[in-house]
Amino acid sequence: MGDRIRARLRSQDFAATSRTFNLLGFSACVRSDADLVPELVELLWAPLLSDMEPEHVFTVTQTPPDFNGIVTWHLHLDALHVVSAPALSIVLSHLLWEANRQALENTPGHALLHSAAVT
Repeated sequence: MGDRIRARLRSQDFAATSRTFNLLGFSACVRSDADLVPELVELLWAPLLSDMEPEHVFTVTQTPPDFNGIVTWHLHLDALHVVSAPALSIVLSHLLWEANRQALENTPGHALLHSAAVT
């Protein structure tokens, strides 16, 4: 089922998609309807970027403004909703946290112990 979800997510059109980043045993890309988001991710994780196919997809989207003019931002990892917030900065903070958490969970052995010690 995970492969079907990833294939469906990859078939969707987004304004921008980052290159794949590799954090220990976790690889993903970031897609968004806001050009700025993948660009920020690539700047942050520049040394970790590759051209390989990602195992996972983070998606950052926004809803149209409500009647008060407030936009809501959403973060998904594959098809799993991670967080929704009224500010992009909150969603980006959760994206970084979730990517690091996934890296820890997907890396066996000593790297996990070492990484847990510094968090």
